Amino acid sequence: MPRSFHWHTLPLMLALAVPSRAATNATPFTVELQPGTIIETGSAADVSALLESPVGAGRPAQQHGILQIEGDQFRFEDGHAIRFWGANWPTNQPAPAGSDSSRLAQRLRLQGINLLRLRPAGTHDVGALRRFDELIGCLRGQGICLDLLLDGDVDIEALGRTNRVTRFAPRDDAGVAMFELAGETNARDALRRRGVRAPVAAAGAWRAPQDAAPLRTNDFLAQTAAWPGGKPAVKSQRTLFGPMSFGAPPDKPWLVGAWSAATTNSFRAELPLWTAATAVFQRWAGVCADAGLVTGADAVAWAWAPASALMFHRGDVATPHSKLLFRLLPDDKLVQELRSDHEQFSATVAIGLTRFTFEPAAADPFGWMTLRGVEMAGVAALNPRTSDTGEITHDWQAGQLRMDAPRTQALAGFIGGKMIETRELRLQVTNDFAVVALSSLDGKPIARSDRLLLTATGRADPSKTRRIEPVEGAVTLRWLAPSQHDQKVFALDFSGHRAQEVPLAGRGFQLRPELKAVWYEIINESLLPKQPPRTNAPPVKAELK
Repeated sequence: MPRSFHWHTLPLMLALAVPSRAATNATPFTVELQPGTIIETGSAADVSALLESPVGAGRPAQQHGILQIEGDQFRFEDGHAIRFWGANWPTNQPAPAGSDSSRLAQRLRLQGINLLRLRPAGTHDVGALRRFDELIGCLRGQGICLDLLLDGDVDIEALGRTNRVTRFAPRDDAGVAMFELAGETNARDALRRRGVRAPVAAAGAWRAPQDAAPLRTNDFLAQTAAWPGGKPAVKSQRTLFGPMSFGAPPDKPWLVGAWSAATTNSFRAELPLWTAATAVFQRWAGVCADAGLVTGADAVAWAWAPASALMFHRGDVATPHSKLLFRLLPDDKLVQELRSDHEQFSATVAIGLTRFTFEPAAADPFGWMTLRGVEMAGVAALNPRTSDTGEITHDWQAGQLRMDAPRTQALAGFIGGKMIETRELRLQVTNDFAVVALSSLDGKPIARSDRLLLTATGRADPSKTRRIEPVEGAVTLRWLAPSQHDQKVFALDFSGHRAQEVPLAGRGFQLRPELKAVWYEIINESLLPKQPPRTNAPPVKAELK
């Protein structure tokens, strides 16, 4: 690479994660998400204020008409812009029935979800249809839109069936924001013929450059990706974000329809916030996690739901100043020989430096990467990798990641025994691997915020998705004066309830495993409920008349 090439100007994604510490006891995974846990309304874990308030019976909060496309983003008919932070309904699980549907919809809203990606019920299963209709009605009542996945002609037939709860057929329902059709490259035309007006994409992962041309006929493009195996991404030259962003065009919305990591991966807590930050940085129009959050069975997804939703919906990191241009020319020898193991191509794709750019006006909209005419050789060896905004730094050799933005700051990776810091947060933890993030809850910069959420997790139990390792160590809030006494710190349980006050000493406090907490609330004392004044006066006796 020429000496004049400045790698730090590349738009790079952020990561937030941390590798694990050596266990000091046989069972370090002492924080467990109990079945049926409900988020406490108004708690620090409740991020529903990020979404529009539901209005009208059975109508979505986004009462702005059918979803439309404007450049690389989604907008409704009245011009209202929206980005989707979503999840997937498990394909092997029936829809909940009755009050369970209502509770699920309420909980997803409290966790900042505004899109659920799911398949329609079979038209010949009366019970499944009833549960599906109830679920759709409850989701729409909470302002949660739908992305319907259609597998073929049988599912397409259901587009005209009227939902008994909403009284709309899917093709006419503004709450069904988008559709994905499997098995059809040009899914848009196939569904337009059946009366669908909402945006349409072809479902499923795609990897080859030659797929881009036919898929561009759709309204938006969707991708799926999974982090394989049990290794930490923060220590890898390649991350999940290259496959996630493969093929994202500059002129159409990009939806990551599903991303995941193996539940046996102890380090998967590194991915939720990292994914949210990457999505903001790369201007993705939507991101959907796998089913772990929806089912309420994954402690990692649950723990990182508030911080990730705050990051994504508010856009807490800046978008890139520069852009990489990818042109894959069909007659180029490089493309003819292109394989997934091609070192230069696969390395750049795998670390996900930026969105792929395809020029729609070009006759051959494919090509090799250029940045001001400089070919990108040896990209995989860059270390550390810093976004051109300066807010995201990934040191894969040390296995550490830093996010340093005004409203969200995070440190992750193999940080045990080290003093590491952002502008407003300093950490010294004993866990080998930890992910710690500080999020403003009132939208102000961290240094001026009156209420903050600190999320801290270690490794996930590879044998049980409900258990996670707490973090032990010292937190310093660098903006606090040592004598400042108007702040309170509370350890929260998995419902967001204030389980125990944590002493604030000087500028910080201790993360203690015995608290069995992954959330800590830092709040100005003036925002706490006022306690009635204590009195030593004897009780007044009522006199008989």
